[in-house]
Amino acid sequence: MSRGLGDVYKRQVMMMTAQYWSHQSGRKDTEMWNKQWERVDRFLKKWKLIERGDHILLGISGGADSVCLARYFLAKRESLALNLYAVHVNHMLRGDEAKRDEEFVREFCRQWNIPLHVEYRDIKKESREKKCSEEEAGRLARYECFTNYARQYQCSKIAVAHHQNDVAETILFRMIRGTGVQGMAGILPVNGEIIRPFLCLSREEIIDVLKELKQDYVDDSTNKCEEYSRNYIRHRILPEMEHINKKATVHVSELGMQMQELLAYITPKMDALYKEKVVHRENGELFLEEQVFYEMDLFEQKEILRRMLFETCGHQKDISLVHIEQLLTLMGNQEGKQQDCPYNVLARKTGEGLVLTKKSKSAKSAEHPLENSLENPLEDSLEVEFSILPWNGGKVAKRDCVKYFDYDKMKYKPCLRTRESGDYFIMDKEGHHKSLARYFIDAKVPSADREKQVLLADGSHIMWILGGRISEFYKVSSDTKRVLKVSVQKR
Repeated sequence: MSRGLGDVYKRQVMMMTAQYWSHQSGRKDTEMWNKQWERVDRFLKKWKLIERGDHILLGISGGADSVCLARYFLAKRESLALNLYAVHVNHMLRGDEAKRDEEFVREFCRQWNIPLHVEYRDIKKESREKKCSEEEAGRLARYECFTNYARQYQCSKIAVAHHQNDVAETILFRMIRGTGVQGMAGILPVNGEIIRPFLCLSREEIIDVLKELKQDYVDDSTNKCEEYSRNYIRHRILPEMEHINKKATVHVSELGMQMQELLAYITPKMDALYKEKVVHRENGELFLEEQVFYEMDLFEQKEILRRMLFETCGHQKDISLVHIEQLLTLMGNQEGKQQDCPYNVLARKTGEGLVLTKKSKSAKSAEHPLENSLENPLEDSLEVEFSILPWNGGKVAKRDCVKYFDYDKMKYKPCLRTRESGDYFIMDKEGHHKSLARYFIDAKVPSADREKQVLLADGSHIMWILGGRISEFYKVSSDTKRVLKVSVQKR
């Protein structure tokens, strides 16, 4: 009898011990993710991202980052009296995988009682219509949907789940392509109605939180493909940096935050200087007087030129340090010199200073598409023939010396040249970019040959590596209306 009671007592003690340690383990896990939530709380407070009673639209893809962000706001929903809504955009690109992601998001929002709108966008079609990569078309579509449904749900904030790794990848990507101070700032915590509460967390910390919460998520298989520059940075470059310092990603991200603080200090001063010094002419031209220009220090000169280019182009994307340096050089040239800039902008040097103007669309078709006056980087000169032709379908000739390009997709005046900083290539129909430097490395092109390789370029976008492949973006398709035929032969 006593032995039986002793056994019962032992079992009770064992159960109580197991419960205790289970409780302690659960408490530890809870403390761990609460600690991350507290970091996000402090970040939100620092940047004044949300207020009590806010209506917040969540962009939810189903991936770890967006799901974790949703769980954060769900944890705060009651205490901050938040009204949460969600949008999921199906890009109609990944077949069954995209359907899986959509169903996951639907179930997640149903489980947590979040009103959800699912938007279907034909990104392949939109990329053709907008003459951009599918990656860019997808990004534009997502933010367009976010903005539209934020208005519908009367949301003052749109929350997206960028984190420290995204910031580090963005900064490194821009550094590789060529960037300035603005590019080094990475991703902004707040941009209009867009807020990014997770810029204080790493990808690893987000995954850890989801594990502790026992929260499922879905993976996008395209994120693992190292053919694309960003994925290569994510899977190869950042891990190598972390071999040197395990906090390398965090430090790069923190550098971006410091640059943002610097810009917050500088920007109002530059706004005032730009308003004072740059003349807006009635015909849409921007004019900067030469004498005024040389009264500025170098940073002010570059910043004013950058702003002039942004305003005239109407875009900031794909404008890099190399374009600003070209304008600096032009300002030092003699009267009459010109420089073609991104987005069909022409810069010209006058006797009084620098003028930037947007060329008309009709001007593009009237001018020769190629610069025949460029110096030949090869020992033997090249004989170049080109023509702009209507296209009514048919087969494209597969010859190494003759190529056809969709002429209406070209942004600038194409030219023959050797490589420059920031050059890139579009590898596939999905619009994934690869830097020309990375392409040469992967193709095992000898270093000595890379500098001599002749390229047909549309700005920084490489259309054709002569003797090799052409960019997927410019390939002739059923939607092509005009083609640029280029024939190149050695004399």
